[in-house]
Amino acid sequence: SSNQRGEVISIGDYVAIRLNDGGSHKGFFYKNEGGWHGTSVDTTLSPGWHFFTYSNYDSASSRIQKFYIDGIEVARSAQNSSIKYSGLGSHTRIGMHGNNTTYADFHGSIREVSVWNNGLDSLEVSSLFNNGKPTDSQTNLNNYISASKLIAYWKFTEGSGDSLLDVTGNGFDGIIINATWKVKSP
Repeated sequence: SSNQRGEVISIGDYVAIRLNDGGSHKGFFYKNEGGWHGTSVDTTLSPGWHFFTYSNYDSASSRIQKFYIDGIEVARSAQNSSIKYSGLGSHTRIGMHGNNTTYADFHGSIREVSVWNNGLDSLEVSSLFNNGKPTDSQTNLNNYISASKLIAYWKFTEGSGDSLLDVTGNGFDGIIINATWKVKSP
């Protein structure tokens, strides 16, 4: 329900999904040569739950970025640079910017967040969205075949306390800071 700028996830300060940034919803990454490259769409979201996906992968000649809302590709761009993972910060944060600055705090509810070590294709994103009833990222189903490439998956099912469990077993458990648990159905 928020119309304020906020990051759904920031992997360090290198890759992120940010909503309502000057009217745009986007996925972006930090380039090896320095600077940022993103793909975005200017749109107003209807009230209620939405399913955001940012996929960033190498093709034969460039890095392809795709941004999806509710299983539909809404933006795409190519860049001849790879992601640079050094020098900017190391904390993965959900609901805030990777450097812990407040200008991109997320105002709203987040239900599930998944991170893979490869880019998902359009058929996989559509299968995960599952016509508005998102499926579990740990289970290959229909056209989704990347369960084995899942690095972290936070379901937000604890319901209380200050810990967030990475259900992949890879040990990327988190600490909840400045947030409250709310039980909501999508």
